[in-house]
Amino acid sequence: MLNQIILVGRITENPMCEKDNDGKQKTIIKLEIKRSFKNPDTNDFDSDIITVKLWSDIASQASDQLKIGSLVGVKGRVQQTMIETVKGLINIPEILGEKITFISARN
Repeated sequence: MLNQIILVGRITENPMCEKDNDGKQKTIIKLEIKRSFKNPDTNDFDSDIITVKLWSDIASQASDQLKIGSLVGVKGRVQQTMIETVKGLINIPEILGEKITFISARN
């Protein structure tokens, strides 16, 4: 079995850094990933905004080096998180980044 995802996109917001209850650093980045085909209605490329969680060493590297517009590659995995709502438990998929590649910075 394989659970692996590779994303390449531009950072849409400055990274959000925080520490969890155990003192581990967590950084959340949002990647804009353009689709490979044009929207026939607008004749422009649509894009998706994907939220990625980074932990420990790569979390601190990302928070130090990334800014809006930076182009990065992220290798990671998909994880399900159970959230309790008023309507019951729901599964939320999350992307957990395991490796990040700093491709370029936007000036």
